[in-house]
Amino acid sequence: MMKDQYGNYVIQKVLDHVDEGRRMFIIGLIKKMIPQMRKYTYSKHIIARVEKEERKLTGPGVMASSRSESLSKS
Repeated sequence: MMKDQYGNYVIQKVLDHVDEGRRMFIIGLIKKMIPQMRKYTYSKHIIARVEKEERKLTGPGVMASSRSESLSKS
């Protein structure tokens, strides 16, 4: 679903409308798939959204380090 532009939109809207607990659950699932998602054009919007949510919770720098780890694994 994240490969498709409309599926991407649906996921973003779901993140907008679910409660905090469900949003964090969905973001946790998405985070596991980020290395594969980077291959698809439309996924960049979801990745940016997940990184934004992470910065809200943990502050800047945390996603940057996990991003460099995922890049080194590629």
